[in-house]
Amino acid sequence: YLIRWGIENTNSILVYDSTKWTPQNFLDLKNTLHNCISYIRFFQMTPGDYTKVRAHFKDILPDGLDDEVIRYFLDPNFRPSTKILPLRKYPFESNIINAKDAGLIASWIVKRKTPYSFRNLPLKFKLIYRASSEGFGIERFHRNCDNKGPTLVVIK
Repeated sequence: YLIRWGIENTNSILVYDSTKWTPQNFLDLKNTLHNCISYIRFFQMTPGDYTKVRAHFKDILPDGLDDEVIRYFLDPNFRPSTKILPLRKYPFESNIINAKDAGLIASWIVKRKTPYSFRNLPLKFKLIYRASSEGFGIERFHRNCDNKGPTLVVIK
């Protein structure tokens, strides 16, 4: 939404289709969003969503940010130098399970008899692949999920 706001508030951009923009249009949009871009939670996007943003707007990102986001997605141990903002909303992205389910699953993993509350989870659950938005192909699944460390797959 912030990028849409920036487009609407950049006088030199007369068409919404970024494939028809000039380099100056991108520079003007970058200047419009300069003080706001740090509030976009790139590290909380799915790799698929980030790829869509990156395809059109890589030129407006601050130097080095794109490389850090890509490394963050590829290496679960990578710690970016860019500040990662806290979650804005309830920190659970699944359309299949809820916070109570996550607490139950965490208790199974650590062999605890009673389920955890979501606020006290000893594990971090991070959505790395959603077939409904990133595609159901096996190649995409493996590209997003292989070599990510311990991984839990939930299918409905």
